[in-house]
Amino acid sequence: PHSTMVPPCNNGEESGTGGGGTSSQLHHPEPARQPPQLTIAYGSETGVAQDAALTLYNFARSHGLNCRFGSLDEVGIVALETAADCLPSNDLRQQLLIAACSTTGQGDPPANMRKFWRLAMSRRLTQGCLHGNGSSQSANNPHGNGDSATARLRFCLIGFGDSSYLQYNFVAKKLHRRLCLLGANSACPLALANDQDELGPDQAFLPFAETVSALLTDTFSVRCACVGSCLDAPLPPLYRVEAIAAEKSTDSTHTTAANQVVVVVVGADGPRLPPPETGYQLARIVANKRVTAEDHFQDTRLITLSPAPTSAESPSPTLWSPFQPGDVLQVLPSNSQSAVSSLLSTLSHLDPETRLRVSQSDPNFPPPPDLPPAGPTLRWLLTNYFDISCVPRRSFFETLRRIAMGIGDEVATTTEEDSSRLDMEIERLGEFVRDVDELAAYCNRPRRTVAETLRDFPVSASRIRLSRLFDLLRPIQPRSFSIASLGQSGCSSLDLLVAVVRYKSKLMSEPRLGLCSNYLASAGPGSVVTVRLQRGTLRVPPVDVPLVLVGPGTGIAPFRGLVQQRHGVVNGQGDEAPAAGSAQTLVFFGCRHPEKDFYFQSDWLEWSRLWPDKFQLATAFSRPTSDSGQQTKCYVQDRIRELGADVAKLLLLGGGAVIVAGSSGAMPREVLSAVQAALTVHGGFDEAEAAGMLAEWQRTGRYQMETWS
Repeated sequence: PHSTMVPPCNNGEESGTGGGGTSSQLHHPEPARQPPQLTIAYGSETGVAQDAALTLYNFARSHGLNCRFGSLDEVGIVALETAADCLPSNDLRQQLLIAACSTTGQGDPPANMRKFWRLAMSRRLTQGCLHGNGSSQSANNPHGNGDSATARLRFCLIGFGDSSYLQYNFVAKKLHRRLCLLGANSACPLALANDQDELGPDQAFLPFAETVSALLTDTFSVRCACVGSCLDAPLPPLYRVEAIAAEKSTDSTHTTAANQVVVVVVGADGPRLPPPETGYQLARIVANKRVTAEDHFQDTRLITLSPAPTSAESPSPTLWSPFQPGDVLQVLPSNSQSAVSSLLSTLSHLDPETRLRVSQSDPNFPPPPDLPPAGPTLRWLLTNYFDISCVPRRSFFETLRRIAMGIGDEVATTTEEDSSRLDMEIERLGEFVRDVDELAAYCNRPRRTVAETLRDFPVSASRIRLSRLFDLLRPIQPRSFSIASLGQSGCSSLDLLVAVVRYKSKLMSEPRLGLCSNYLASAGPGSVVTVRLQRGTLRVPPVDVPLVLVGPGTGIAPFRGLVQQRHGVVNGQGDEAPAAGSAQTLVFFGCRHPEKDFYFQSDWLEWSRLWPDKFQLATAFSRPTSDSGQQTKCYVQDRIRELGADVAKLLLLGGGAVIVAGSSGAMPREVLSAVQAALTVHGGFDEAEAAGMLAEWQRTGRYQMETWS
């Protein structure tokens, strides 16, 4: 039920040789007996895997190890290509790759490891190509795992996932099997970190880190064999941070109104905008409307956005790039002014308006990304760049303890009172580093934020220097929202359905706030946000394939545009007509109250009138009222069972498909069970046959899920 350690592949000698290597490997020279080239890399969607990799990198550099660090697409792919000899290279050293990767979507790799993933899974790499002698694998060694002496690639892999998802840690599991098949040596067991563990990902990561540190100790003959041994070793800052003289910038950010169109010119004081090649752009909020009843506990917003021009010479609105149903909009939020002001009062020894030059310090560490060329201020960094509202991870406390102790830095002397307080803070920080139970009780359970934590350790915070900000704090990660409108051929606006996260914790007096949802909810019309269109994980079947769509709550969002695409053709006058050849669509929607959180109610009712033979809506209300016509609590899985005959008919006779969207809790499993029951009761299959059929449909994309926690 907790962390999982999968045994490594057989590390015995190869038994037998044969063909199967690439042409460049048929006469492969014997590798030079040198220490392996060390690479620590990550594939990370939300920053958890990246933070774990950074912890291991800090251990390596604290022991003077020369190590490449970055995403799997940046440095991992170099290690893999060098080991497989896919690129010309004179470096015949064995590659040692330590990787942390997460799983996103329906078993998909994160964006920053997709190139690595495609190479690892491609036919360019044949069975056994990562083995030093280039031989293929014998029947006695089906995993293809070379021994540590001859394998050209040794690797340690940890996956980060959430067991409430059906495709739990799929990427790490598949990548581990694939690398073994290619002849790489799995130097330690595959570790699977689970967000649902009582102690979170650390429950699996810490044992994995100790195993890796022991491996590095043995491989490179460093003195200490545990990650904790680097806590008191001096580490230089990750980046060089210098104060610079304020200069008048010709491209300072400002927002003006020109013919009622907001114009934004990007500069040093405006929103964070990553480089153009990343796909980010500025958008203007056109409308921000609450769509739940005022007395309903949940505040949900329908937010309409349009592209914001970035040139004063071309202030006219532009169109979004074409997007399909199921695509998402990624939003880069900013911290609230109240949170920033509170943290600046904690960091009162730092000038919030000083401009900073941030440059690369460690040649093995990536340069700082997407900072204003004119130099950010501390206020800008705390507002737009650093995530001060997240729950701090163990690495945060390691770094803060190091800062408090002044390891590797010159720090100001403290008063006797502050010195006594500092000793207590250092001792407490050490407890959080050593004891994950203490850390969980202090941080994870109450959902305490970075800003609140620094407020609890004021003397330690007073020792934070500008050069250590990037060591201590992590960048804000984008949040993804399903697009709730149609934009197949480009459009001037798009809609997001955003449930605002705000709740009270018994352990904290202040309410807990979701960063991005509250950021969007507080942004009025005309506000500018940084966004990026991204292809979603859903693969929408052709219009002639019947669909069963299950979307309780805000999970209904991507289906609004999908139904429009399948059944409505919008002409220049805004009229709608049935799409030729479109098959039937059965939508299951669930909410609490029909009169309080029935999202897009008017759309569904209108489309039921327009397309009675093509479109059917089945509703489920978990908190019905007396006038709703429903007497008991009902959920989408209950309605699927009630309409099991219709579901089975669409799927079996019509060759239909199922798409489920919504919360990743119990709902996806309950829906899967209900569909299986429909196939069993109304399709003539036994339970095993129905389960096998659904498993195959998930593999082929006929049964899809897009869920989130």
